[in-house]
Amino acid sequence: MLLGLFGFANHASATTYVYQSQFGTSGSSNGQFSTPYGIAVSASAGKIYVTDYGNSRVQVFNSSGVFQSQFGSFGTGDGQFKYPTGIAVDSSGYMYVVDSGNNRIEVFNPSGVLISKFGRSGSGNGRLLNPAGIAVDSSGNIYVVDSGNYRVQVFNPFYAYQSSFGTHGSGNGQFNNPYGIALDSSGNIYVSDYDNKNIQIFNSSGVYQSQFGSLGSGDEQFNYPQGVAILSSSGNIYVLDSGNNRVEVFSPVTSHTITATAGANGTISLTGDTSVDDGASQTFTITPDVSYHIASVLVDGIYQGVLPTYTFTNVTTTHIISATFAITTHTLTPTANGYGTISPSTTTTINDGDSQTFTITPNNGYRISDVTVDGISQGSISSYTFSNVTTNHTITVSFVRRPTGRPYVPPAPVALPPVTTPPVITITPPSTNPTTTTYNFGTTTLKNGSRGEPVKELQRFLNAKLNLNLTIDGKLGPKTITVIKAWQKAHGLTPDGLIGAKTKAKMNASVN
Repeated sequence: MLLGLFGFANHASATTYVYQSQFGTSGSSNGQFSTPYGIAVSASAGKIYVTDYGNSRVQVFNSSGVFQSQFGSFGTGDGQFKYPTGIAVDSSGYMYVVDSGNNRIEVFNPSGVLISKFGRSGSGNGRLLNPAGIAVDSSGNIYVVDSGNYRVQVFNPFYAYQSSFGTHGSGNGQFNNPYGIALDSSGNIYVSDYDNKNIQIFNSSGVYQSQFGSLGSGDEQFNYPQGVAILSSSGNIYVLDSGNNRVEVFSPVTSHTITATAGANGTISLTGDTSVDDGASQTFTITPDVSYHIASVLVDGIYQGVLPTYTFTNVTTTHIISATFAITTHTLTPTANGYGTISPSTTTTINDGDSQTFTITPNNGYRISDVTVDGISQGSISSYTFSNVTTNHTITVSFVRRPTGRPYVPPAPVALPPVTTPPVITITPPSTNPTTTTYNFGTTTLKNGSRGEPVKELQRFLNAKLNLNLTIDGKLGPKTITVIKAWQKAHGLTPDGLIGAKTKAKMNASVN
């Protein structure tokens, strides 16, 4: 049977055919051929019958291809042939020989003696024009390849016309000089097409199923194939390859169909139906699209897991494999220390490749101290965006209390009487830091956001001069800058909040 290989049915076990052997050479001696045409096999007798077209005879061989006997000669009389083509043998061993040049069918008993004949020239039903192949089914129905009319005609056991199928052409189910014909045990019909260089297969009703073969001289190729026969006991197919002067033998190999399907957002190879020889193995590869992952792999409806590949081993029946896919997601986990908020505030799940922004807000009296992403500091920022996310992340925020203290308020200006010669008076005021008469404000201009020891000196100066309670942390912020601006204005400086060389000198001068 050829179901899987030639497409008789989907999702079914099937039989394919592999090349085995050949016999015969060119010539007119026993066992040689001059354009061999038809071939038939008798399972009960174990014999192979070949019509030798150029030698106007029928040759008989055993199942191994060894010559046994022959009958017939050239002519138009009973038992003679004018270019014999097809031949068939029924269950009783009777032989049906197509006498192509005489447009008739001759029937012989198992000994090669003529017992009947039917058919005549024409194109109507039951008429023949250069008939070629012939076959007989188990019910005695006779199938004749009416080559000149590009069709197959069916006759009942009493030689009466029943039906026909086929038209002229090279498409499926069409013929271009059809010649050989054979039937398998399931009633399927095999027709060799001489000029299309193939074997076409039809079901028992004459409906096209599939085909095999191509032009060539290699194994499994044909150069004007003519006769075709099937040995029911083994299932072997014998094809008479006329142009290559040989008989090609194909033996059955059972195969099974594995059907593979993939859901959206991924692929499985091989997709669709794959024919696998009985006992062989077949691997399928499952691949998700970008940003997706394999969700499940089912074999014959049973969950196999999340697998990138699956191998069927020692295949002895049909199978189905299917794969589904899902979008890949990642988690973003935020954490805050309680003195402010981060939004979103709970673990967020996003799709692979998407982005997510977090907003950080301190409570009143607090400020953002630091933001870390996956343990790496990002600074004192008020928002952070994860872009093109491809893995899990964490974001952690810490807040600190803002520094407290009374802002410096400069005194109201007081009008002083003019002094012509002010007395020189040396006053040594009490000092909270008697060992320090100057402050080391550094050499660079200090401004909002400055950090380091020079800022700490500035904080010490302001605490001492203005009785403030600044935290000595070396960080210069907006509130301190406001105090500086007021101090600069009170001391005749430009109130820009920048602590440059003039402001530093003025500050140190105010200490001494």
